Amino acid sequence: MKCLLMKMDNKKIGASTKVNLQALVDAEFLIVEHDASTLLHNEMQLATVSVSSEEKRREEAETEKSREEDCRFAEFWDMYGKKSDSSKCKAKFSRLSKSDVDLIFEKLPAYVKSTPDKQYRKNPITWLNGKCWNDEIIQPSSQAKSTHTFETQNYTSGKF
Repeated sequence: MKCLLMKMDNKKIGASTKVNLQALVDAEFLIVEHDASTLLHNEMQLATVSVSSEEKRREEAETEKSREEDCRFAEFWDMYGKKSDSSKCKAKFSRLSKSDVDLIFEKLPAYVKSTPDKQYRKNPITWLNGKCWNDEIIQPSSQAKSTHTFETQNYTSGKF
């Protein structure tokens, strides 16, 4: 709302100054076009419309964010493969920052590949709580090296 300043006897009249408005109207310094209650009612209606549209925009933005989070969580859940404590995981996942979520999707495929047997994979809530996407991922070798072979030893039967 704009404040109109008028000069009268070299004094500024503003919002903080008490002025007898009726005297100004009587002296024809002010002209009242509408009843003050009508103006106030109109201002309240405008304010209500502004708040309603702002609330609606905010709700739409929150709904869109919630849909995106649900979609990203479903993608994580399917990719992780080990299904346990979905409600706790979803709650934790929704509290993660966007940069953490992006990093999760970057590191998760390597972790899943490093633990093909799901029984040895951490539970998803443990993985999220521990921020395990920041951990080193050790890929299993395709063939384990034996430290001992019979070919390198000269075993002969019956000789000690």
